[in-house]
Amino acid sequence: MPDRRPPNRFGPLEQRLFLIVLGAVLPLVVFSYLILTHNADRQRDHLIEAAQNTMHATMAAVDSELQSIVSSLDVLGASPRLQSGDLAGFRAEGLDLLARRGWANLVLSTPEARQVLNLRVAPGAPMPGGVDPRGISAAVRLRQPVVGSIVKNPDLKGYYFSVKLPIMRGERVLYVLSAVLAPDTVQRLILQQSLPPEGVVRVVDQPLNIVARSMHPELSVGRPISPSFRALLTRDPRPAGWAVTRTLEGRDVYTVFQRSALSGWTAGVGLPVEYIDGPVKRSYLLLGVGIVLSVVLGFVVAFLVARRIVRPVQELEAAALRMGRGSEPAAPDTDIPEIRQASEALHAAWRERERHLEEERVLRTQAEQARRMAEHANEAKDEFLAMLGHELRNPLAPIYSAIQLLQRTGADPERVRQMLPVMLRQTEHLIRLVNDLLDVSRVTRRLITLQRERLDLNALLPDAVEQVQDLVERRRHTLDVVPAPEPVWVDADRTRMIQVIVNLLQNAAKFTPDGGHIRLTVEGAARQVRLTVSDNGLGMDAQLVPQVFDLFKQAEHGIDRKLGGLGIGLSLTKGLVELHGGTVSAHSDGPGRGSSFTVELPRVAAP
Repeated sequence: MPDRRPPNRFGPLEQRLFLIVLGAVLPLVVFSYLILTHNADRQRDHLIEAAQNTMHATMAAVDSELQSIVSSLDVLGASPRLQSGDLAGFRAEGLDLLARRGWANLVLSTPEARQVLNLRVAPGAPMPGGVDPRGISAAVRLRQPVVGSIVKNPDLKGYYFSVKLPIMRGERVLYVLSAVLAPDTVQRLILQQSLPPEGVVRVVDQPLNIVARSMHPELSVGRPISPSFRALLTRDPRPAGWAVTRTLEGRDVYTVFQRSALSGWTAGVGLPVEYIDGPVKRSYLLLGVGIVLSVVLGFVVAFLVARRIVRPVQELEAAALRMGRGSEPAAPDTDIPEIRQASEALHAAWRERERHLEEERVLRTQAEQARRMAEHANEAKDEFLAMLGHELRNPLAPIYSAIQLLQRTGADPERVRQMLPVMLRQTEHLIRLVNDLLDVSRVTRRLITLQRERLDLNALLPDAVEQVQDLVERRRHTLDVVPAPEPVWVDADRTRMIQVIVNLLQNAAKFTPDGGHIRLTVEGAARQVRLTVSDNGLGMDAQLVPQVFDLFKQAEHGIDRKLGGLGIGLSLTKGLVELHGGTVSAHSDGPGRGSSFTVELPRVAAP
């Protein structure tokens, strides 16, 4: 038979082979990805650690230089000439220090920020106004050296920062000695650090302006740092840390920073993201290319192998179809052992099929015989129902005997009084049997018309209990009636619903030994009403429970067979409940352990 699939369309076999390829490649992909990710993290951590070392060295060099400046100021501030008020001699010492250290200026101020000595102002010339009063105030308040911020000095025409040292006399600040320095002092230090291409070192003051920068210092000194670096330093109060930021040139870098406890400045080393992530991305690319090539190669091999398998499988399919039409299947031309074995099995199945067809003809004949037997059994059931009608004449015998006896004795009032209860009781029994049979017939054929109305099921219990009270008392049973705590309304025929309850109570009373316990319970739920009749009587075995509602079905009990009835009460109950749109079910834990019957009806709103 030709292939019914469209050309070049992958079939289930190809799909399964492809899944096998994916199943083989996927663990390798996952393992490679995990290894690559682990190595990438280690490489990044190693590079960031190297950047941290560079940053530590930079910050240490800057702090060392600032500490050297403070030491020089401390030595100069201890000059006897300054202590004695010899400002001319102190000026000479300051000029000598200025020349040796290469500072831009040296200023001596009072604690009130009034300049007393400025080496850039000629002797006798008027002094400029107060310079950096905030920094001088901080040095006076803290009584320790203070490193100022980078500011543009109009007199020196450039950006400078200052280091201020309070000169103490006892516990009192006498002067504040300030060294004014160009950023080149710090710039030389950061240029000594070893950085990868496009790496950048920045030293920033407390207001986050650039003091020195390894890249384009002429354009960046004195300017604010990049917004992302500023955001990092603002939100991260730690002494050191790292994150990805963007430089002033717009390049993304891994920035490692450290704050100086001496100056309050911050040093940051930035490594280009490509320098750290580039090798990882290239490794990911190579991994992706390898995966794609492996999958494509696997798919090609799977496709070729599948094509080699599909053709003989299609021939095997055609052979199976021929066998289904009754013809002997042809063997496919293939060197695949499994397919050859399947073909041999198909031939064996064909031979077995021919044998079973013969057996089937025999079984069909037997089935026809069984069908006829079933029809005879059905006819026997109808005959049994007819016989039951004749059996209903049994109550007539006592009635007939009583009438004959009365005829012989005449209208003796005493004899009439004795015979009438017998006749009345047997007549009532006869009426009940006939009515039950008629009800079963009408229920089975759905000929009963229900007079529905909204009823509180609780209100029907007294009437039902009254009808079985004599039987309950004769058998010395205890009957507990437990109505629902609130009205439970159903849409039902009052007479038929009482009949249902009476049938269940009579069934419990009949099949419970004398002195038993019967319980009638009504419960209300959101959408249904449940009525349960339970007893501690004879119970039922598991085989009887599913059949207990069938016509003429009763347990094989020997006691009180006279109360067994015709076996139609529960069947009638089931039919009436179903006519009301409800269900009825039976349950028993076994013989001798009692039974319970539960009726469930749709609950309706109160009228």
